[in-house]
Amino acid sequence: VLEAGYLIGTLYTVMLPDDTRARLGAYYTPPLLVDRLLKNVDDSGFNWITGRILDPAGGGAAFLTPVAQKMLMELKAAGVIEPKMLLRHVSTRLCGFEIDAFAAWMSEVILEASLIKLCIAAKKRLPSMVTVGDALRMPVKNTEKFDLVVGNPPYGKIKLDSLLRRQYERSLYGHANMYGLFVDIGMRWLNENGLIAYVTPTSFLGGQYFKALRSLLIKEAPPIKMDFI
Repeated sequence: VLEAGYLIGTLYTVMLPDDTRARLGAYYTPPLLVDRLLKNVDDSGFNWITGRILDPAGGGAAFLTPVAQKMLMELKAAGVIEPKMLLRHVSTRLCGFEIDAFAAWMSEVILEASLIKLCIAAKKRLPSMVTVGDALRMPVKNTEKFDLVVGNPPYGKIKLDSLLRRQYERSLYGHANMYGLFVDIGMRWLNENGLIAYVTPTSFLGGQYFKALRSLLIKEAPPIKMDFI
């Protein structure tokens, strides 16, 4: 299912007009890269049973699906085997945002396909777990924060209106890049002592445009580990 989802997502993005693909930052993540990032999360000591998890750019379910499988594996290892309980645990502790309504629907189809045996055993459909909307504009709910924000955020320069520029001014210097804003979003949605695990370009490590973001990371989310691929 993971490989099929990646191929379907890649086919979908290739079919998009170039300007739409660039505007959405729609590029899907190979399963091996997802595995590598989730291993890094494992190495950090993250608790897949108690943690609440968000992918703020969840199109294609590249992260939602393997994360759901990881949660189930850990639950079963802890002795939880009742299908309805397993399904309820995953569906209430894992969610995603996605700006593209079709990509959000596709994510839910792929996610349910990966959990179909569990759904059959529980005699329940998988509830909706992907909210359609622009993560940049979603109000952060302090009562619904997360222990892990994970994913491959969109990237590319973006022109911000005055409202968004004020909202993200703490991490901006000059031109805005979508993935830099999603790093900021990740910090806003995190519980205290939460973890961000992202696939991103390396440009935030140097250059003037990301100096405010680097300062913010030092104060609020000091890096634990970096892989260069």
